[in-house]
Order: sequence, then C-alpha cells, then structure tokens
Amino acid sequence: MANKPALIFTSIFGLHLLGLLHTANWEYAAWDLRNKVPLLVLPFLITSSNPLSRQMIDRVFAVFTVTTVIATVLCAGELTPINNWVRDIMGYPEREIINARMISHFISHVRFALMICLAFFWLLSQMVQGQLSLIRRLAFTAISLWLMVFMFLMESVTGLSIIIIIGFGTLIYLAVQQKSLAVKGVSILLLALIPTVATTYVANIVSDFYKVKEDNITNLPRYTASGMLYFHDLDNDQLENGNYVWRYVCHLEIEPAWEKRSAVPFKGKDKVGQFVEYTLFRYMSSRGLAKDAEGLAQMNDAEITAVENGIANVRFTEVSSIESRIFGIIWQINDYLNQGDPGGHSLTQRWEFWKTGVKLFNSNVLFGIGTGDVYQELLTQYEIDDSSLVAAYRKHPHNQYLSIGLAFGLVGLLWFIFALLYPVYVNRGHLSYVALVFLGIALLSMITEDTLETQAGVSFVTFFYSLLFLAPIPAARLK
Repeated sequence: MANKPALIFTSIFGLHLLGLLHTANWEYAAWDLRNKVPLLVLPFLITSSNPLSRQMIDRVFAVFTVTTVIATVLCAGELTPINNWVRDIMGYPEREIINARMISHFISHVRFALMICLAFFWLLSQMVQGQLSLIRRLAFTAISLWLMVFMFLMESVTGLSIIIIIGFGTLIYLAVQQKSLAVKGVSILLLALIPTVATTYVANIVSDFYKVKEDNITNLPRYTASGMLYFHDLDNDQLENGNYVWRYVCHLEIEPAWEKRSAVPFKGKDKVGQFVEYTLFRYMSSRGLAKDAEGLAQMNDAEITAVENGIANVRFTEVSSIESRIFGIIWQINDYLNQGDPGGHSLTQRWEFWKTGVKLFNSNVLFGIGTGDVYQELLTQYEIDDSSLVAAYRKHPHNQYLSIGLAFGLVGLLWFIFALLYPVYVNRGHLSYVALVFLGIALLSMITEDTLETQAGVSFVTFFYSLLFLAPIPAARLK
C-alpha cells in the first residue's frame, strides 16, 4: 500500500519539476534540482526500508547529537590559540576570525544552529522521558549546557531565538497539561520570568545605545589641538556608544595620520567591504575619541587592525559576545531608519530582500516565474527599484516561503505548505515532543532563511522529516 504522506511530501520535488515548464534559465534550474534531490531520495529510502525500532531511532539521534557536539568543540577551538598552533604544525595558513559566526567552518552557521537546536531539545526530552541513570542524566545536562554556551559563543541569534520560542511553547504546554502542581507552578513562574528578564536585558542595551553623553552636545570646539578646523555635522544623529560619529572630524589631520599607521588606504575599503573612513570614524566615536591626529594616536596597533578588518565599534572587538551582537542589531535598525546602507548587515538587508521579493511576487501571483528564474528576475527587480543594496548584496529572499511563492506562485506556495503539514496531520494522534520540536525548528527557520536552497539545509530537513513523519512506523509515535 502506498505511503500517502510520503508521496505528498515528495511532491515538493515534483513542484520543482513542474516549474521547468515556464523557466528560461535552465542552467540554474538544473543546479537547483540537484540541490533538491534529497527531497525525492531520502523519503523513498526511509519509507521503503524495514521499520525502525524505538532503540534504533534513539541511536540515530544519539549519533547525530554526538557528532554535533564534536563539531561544536572543533569550531570552538577556532577561538583559541590552539587552533593556530595546529595549523602551524599541519602547515596550513592561519584562519582569521573576524566575527563569531565564522567559527562554523563546516557549514553555514545558520544551518549548524538548527542542528544544535534539535540536539539540545532531544537531550532535554531524554532527560525528562528517558529512564536514565544519575550519571547519564548529569552528562546530558552538561552537554545541553555546553550547546547553549556554544550558541552564545557563535552569537547565533537565529538559534537562540528558536530555542526561546520552542522553550516558551514547551512551558505553556507543561503549564496546561501537567497534573503535577509543582511542574505547573515552575512552568508558570518561568513563563513570567523569562520574557521579563529578556525584555529588561534588551531594553537596557537599547537605552545604553541611545544614551547621549552630554559633553558631545554643548560647547563644541572649533579647532583641534594643532589648530586645524573641526567639522561638526549637527544634523546627523548617528551614534556609537553615546558619541556622535560626525562631530569632532578633521579630515586634514586624520587622513595622513591613518596613512602612516596602515597599508590600507583611507579612501579604500576594509575586509568586509565598508569604506575605511566610515569604519574608522565609527570606531573612534565608540571610544569617545576625536577624529583627528591626536585621537588616532590613542589607538593601538590591535585597534588599527580591527578597523582594517571592518570592526566599527570597540564593543565588537570581542570575537564572541551576544551582547555585542544584540547591540549590532540595534545599530543596524537605527542606521537603516536614518537612510543608512543596509548592505552587509544581516537584519536590514533581509528587509530589502523581502521588499524586492514581495514586489516580484505581486507581479507573478498565480503561477510564479519558474524553477530557474527566481534569482535573475530578482536582480532585474533590484535594478527597477534602484535598490540601495550594491550588486554584491543583491541576493535571494532569505525566506523559504517567499522563495517558493516566487518560483511557483500562490498555487505552488499553498501546495508547499500543504505538503509540509499533511503528514503531520495524519500523525496528529501520536506526535512525540521531538517530532513537534523538529517541525517548529524547520518552519521557524524558513521565515528568515532559504532553508531548502542549500544542500546542508535540504538534507537536514528531509532526513529528519522522513524519519519522524514518513517512516513505516513513524518515530513520531515514540514517547
């Protein structure tokens, strides 16, 4: 008897085949289909295999968790001097880590974060549901804590957001369903405490960001210590750590002073593609330094290198700091609202991706533009809109639902959602906690990422989806 949920899920691959009927870019379409092969192969392999026992499913998750943990340890090593020692011994060049997301050097840090989330919640489910010895329970607790620590080290906003959302949902379930008054009480307490603490923490960072230091507002000097004229742009309110970026600026002093300290031209670009002048002024402002020769003299060689690497705030010199990451997101939003360039900034450039994608979708609502034409048509739309994004940052929508809608229209998008949710509906009477967690991770990730547009993403989603919802005896039935 045919496995109807599996057939419907694999129809997502069929959707991409249908999209060939009105595609023009066959080269890109062929590349996209190769990426999507797991959507066809993995469900077939898993549903046609012998049913897996509960013990075997547990072993699959155990192996997955162990390999994920090993990968986090190896990646964390990128932040230690040991990494460079090993590279020296092996004869490899040193790998410069400019930001914490770069420590994920096996796959994209976003896809890696999704795997860490699944491993984390599987460990929690084992501690709650499994009959574990005290030693194993302590070991699982330690590993779970390490995964959380690593997520902070990697500054994964996506991963931490998913953990918070799913964790919050778990607490709501426990508060409603659990018969134990103790469990209910703890769940309700955490439901009140977690958002309060998180909101207060972020609010303090926002307050600190917009707090202006009084000595930068009044009695602005006209001349530098050496008698050169300062420039003060009183109409530009851009701040770095409470200091105005475009005040206390003396180009006649800062440019030659910079050229003496750095091989990177003052009018050139840093390693992340920003203009050095802009990065330097932001960095100096974050330290409360005037943008003149005297101010530059107070920066050490490490700080000059930081500016060359594109680090624009002294807060960001710590390679891994979630507070700095949140601060950076606030800066992105503030800069964007003040007509800043969104290019290269993870949050604000996504907004530009989505705006462009929605415009293109509205022009091809019913059936979309085909499997291979999405990127080329997006580039055309960027040109039509005269997008503020430069060519290097004009990318895919970074929203899987929007990407599907662009390729196959509203009809295809509705079918895609149906194909994802129908197997879940069929198994609705016996869904395990891990199955629901995985579904939440996959669906949430698709809001800010094209999860199925990379080999790592599509393989991760398809494998565990097939295992949990499509297998002959679904893992979703396991308690």
